[in-house]
Amino acid sequence: MRTRVADTSLETYHSLPVKDYLQPKEMEVMDLLRQPCARPMTREQIAQRLGWKESAVCGRCNSLVAKGALIELDGGKTASGRSAKLLKVPGLAPQAELFQ
Repeated sequence: MRTRVADTSLETYHSLPVKDYLQPKEMEVMDLLRQPCARPMTREQIAQRLGWKESAVCGRCNSLVAKGALIELDGGKTASGRSAKLLKVPGLAPQAELFQ
């Protein structure tokens, strides 16, 4: 008896909601940006707050943007004054904006 294990395995793999799965380090970034008083932050600011290297933060943030868990906004600045994208959770207004 011959089975189509390879075909069914591939179908199962492609049916998984991988897009909705967040890795533990991605969850740490999301937790930081979901805090009640959190404002949109640059990747550099996220790295400082989490105590990570900026390269580690960039990979996680790029993945979260690709998954739609974060959005990028213009208007950020790095510590050296260069322009940078701000990151925030879509639909989540910072508390300071709620009272204006």
